[in-house]
Amino acid sequence: MTRQQFGFLAGFLLVAVLALGGIGAAAAAALAGLVGWLLIRVVDGDVTASGFADRIGRNSASAPLGGVPDRTRAAGADRHR
Repeated sequence: MTRQQFGFLAGFLLVAVLALGGIGAAAAAALAGLVGWLLIRVVDGDVTASGFADRIGRNSASAPLGGVPDRTRAAGADRHR
């Protein structure tokens, strides 16, 4: 199954659950799918605790909580004074 086919199937099933069970059931299905995907990534070795800690440690010194440096704050800090 290609990624496009899998994405179509996942989207179709999510909308089907939404239509049959409501927004709560659809949200629960999406959350369960996300947790399952993450667990499989951990089991396959794609996600490691040390790799995750490295990402957090590397980004925390120069970036806000989202992990993306805020260049507008540094570049435009003197403009508003």
